[in-house]
Amino acid sequence: MFVVFPKKYSFFVKCSEERFKQKCIEKVPKLNFNELRKQWLMTPVFYGTVKDRKLTIHHHSARKRDLDSVYFSGVVKPSSDGVSVEGKFQRSTKNTVMAVSILVLWIIITVCCFTQNIIGGFVCVALTALCFWLFFWDEGKTDIIKTYISSICDEINNDRS
Repeated sequence: MFVVFPKKYSFFVKCSEERFKQKCIEKVPKLNFNELRKQWLMTPVFYGTVKDRKLTIHHHSARKRDLDSVYFSGVVKPSSDGVSVEGKFQRSTKNTVMAVSILVLWIIITVCCFTQNIIGGFVCVALTALCFWLFFWDEGKTDIIKTYISSICDEINNDRS
């Protein structure tokens, strides 16, 4: 379950900052919404942006409407012997605010149902638990994106050109 709070993640690559950015631009294409919806709807794809020292990586699963799900947002920090990237897995702010506001409203409805009818209250509690799970479930996106990032890092470390 992916609760409201962002999950921090960092990794290190032994290469120059420019080499890392070049590899990320090569492996993480920048796609707009129309391209994703038309060309990549039936195919899983990683996409994002590499701009200045900021890196964002999204994952789209095949045949799913997950264009606004969990993504990685990080900052590239060069060091003496390589590049470290520190960031977090998070949802967009608008999704989180909307999910929390709907849950608060639903909890108020649940309390009102409990005062009127015990069985109706228990049904609302079950629906509230289901809604909480659905709103904050990350579908394993964090693990998928971590694996992709580590594959990019391994490819950079193994590349001797």
